[in-house]
Amino acid sequence: MPVLSWVPKAGGAPGVMAATLELSAVKLKTSRGTMRTFAWNGMIPGPLIRMKPCGVYHLTIKNGLEDWAVSDQNSAAGAPLNTLHDPSTTNVHLHGLHISGEAPGDDTFTVVEAGGENEFIYTIPCDHSGGTNCSALQTNGGAAGMLVIEPGEREIADMPVAYRSLPEQYLVIQDFSVKDLTTYSLVSGDAVFDTDIPDTFAAANGCAQRSGGAQITVAAGQWTRLRMLHAGSAQNAVITIEPAAAAATAAGAAGAAAAAVPRCDMVLLQKDGAWLGSVPRTVRGAAPGGAPALFFTPSSRNDVAIRCADAGVEHEIRYTQVNNSLRPDAEVIGTVTVTPDARPPAPDLPEWGPCRPAYLKDLTVLTPEQLGAAYPLELRQTINGAQFEGPDVIMHELTLGVPEQWLVTGTDQHPLHVHIGGVSAENQWDDAPDWLVVGDWMDSLSARGRVPILVHPERFSGPMVIHCHITSHADQGMMAVFTIKGRGADALTPPQLAMSAPAHSCMPVAIDVDLTGARKLLSAKRSQSL
Repeated sequence: MPVLSWVPKAGGAPGVMAATLELSAVKLKTSRGTMRTFAWNGMIPGPLIRMKPCGVYHLTIKNGLEDWAVSDQNSAAGAPLNTLHDPSTTNVHLHGLHISGEAPGDDTFTVVEAGGENEFIYTIPCDHSGGTNCSALQTNGGAAGMLVIEPGEREIADMPVAYRSLPEQYLVIQDFSVKDLTTYSLVSGDAVFDTDIPDTFAAANGCAQRSGGAQITVAAGQWTRLRMLHAGSAQNAVITIEPAAAAATAAGAAGAAAAAVPRCDMVLLQKDGAWLGSVPRTVRGAAPGGAPALFFTPSSRNDVAIRCADAGVEHEIRYTQVNNSLRPDAEVIGTVTVTPDARPPAPDLPEWGPCRPAYLKDLTVLTPEQLGAAYPLELRQTINGAQFEGPDVIMHELTLGVPEQWLVTGTDQHPLHVHIGGVSAENQWDDAPDWLVVGDWMDSLSARGRVPILVHPERFSGPMVIHCHITSHADQGMMAVFTIKGRGADALTPPQLAMSAPAHSCMPVAIDVDLTGARKLLSAKRSQSL
């Protein structure tokens, strides 16, 4: 996968880096037709972005759609705010990073007009978790790419060699709902999107299913870290890796072919760029004895380690959308090919409890008195009955350093994404049993029923954007701005200072506030404002 090239920032301090992403129109050719759509730097998916803790990155976003600019009646003075509009403008969101949501940082309300550009500045805290994230348009949809934060010095020092030495492979799944995209293009007046592909399809690493899909190579008997990003349009999905039918037939008699080829071993390491509290974790299948089922919302990232025994065998990467009657069957979106390796088979990965940053602190130890009354959050075409009213209209206030519990409903139909930080949650889908575990941190949530989630407003004050991660739903009003009150870091705070004390969750210090007292004071202030 091509990697974005960072260079020293001209006139910048030592270690300050710069790069450019340009949004343009490209053609994706498949065996079933051609689609013209949006892309970063002419690539689908966009280039792999790598960043390091303690780094300062100046990312220039260029809008190369000047030849596709259109006058938009939906954005004229007096036009409704929550419509599909401004198809030739753009912006960017670094999905999953624990950074400031204020300009010139990850401010998703900054608009880059066609032919224009804007420089965003990202300061990555020195204790930021290594993990898999995403660069994406916050509006309009179309362009996305994987973003990897490399492990910092403290994380590496704590990490067993078996994890530090894992080779990496990358899988970016983009789901293209052709009919929906055509409708959105027509409604917004977009001049870019055009296709003769008749049906919805998924592409893996830019390759459509019938074009062969993604090609992943692993060494026989050795562990490989597979970083996965699902840039879906609307549907949750489950991914499994299973022996290919052709390989199974070659390996044994017709009646026992499938049993002759063992599945690859698979264990879970991270969700949404955050280490699990304890790794490796065994992943259950949808049915007893079934292949491990990895669950993805339309914006999830999952990191697994896989170990495949037999050289020369191919395994299929199978993609199934959850509760989508129009696409009920698994689609093969790629292949894992096992190559010979002279080394003896690698042993199981050791048990390890990662030393996670303070913003990923375990909140499950907090008492109901410390958490206070839960904040209700309902997603039903609106958020708590209201549509988005603009970036200056605040729906909810949090206090820096004071964790909260939210009771969330509606995320089964409207996957919830929380900017700046993640959430810790539970509840299950039958398609991926025991997937949501109390204490896991995620920034994108889709679960049935009423879900209690824990939120930790940590380090950064200012706006916290939440929204449904079905792009058309967010554009039509399923978005809200919360604010984190307090004296915290901002987008230009040096990364060495944008840290909490203690810097990591494994250090023997509790949350440094009197939560019960702070909660009483906060409740009193809210009562006075009613």
